[in-house]
Amino acid sequence: MYDDDDTPTCPHCEGPARVTFFDGSFLDDSDGEMLVFGVPGLWCGSCREVSTPRDLLEQLGLSGVPASMLIESDAAARAQAFPQ
Repeated sequence: MYDDDDTPTCPHCEGPARVTFFDGSFLDDSDGEMLVFGVPGLWCGSCREVSTPRDLLEQLGLSGVPASMLIESDAAARAQAFPQ
């Protein structure tokens, strides 16, 4: 996910990516909808893909469960818009 100069890269298209946090909804056939908040991930503006750590999704019981919605968390968006 990172190249030699520690710039995040997209694992899908290898373009530049941005580290951020997401809030989202995952739909599981057996458990229904699960809401998660503050999930770390990479956002690629080139291919519009979101990548999250697989081990974190496994710990949350979401391995192989599709996300029905992901949005950048308000805290992450505010921190980027108004850096201290």
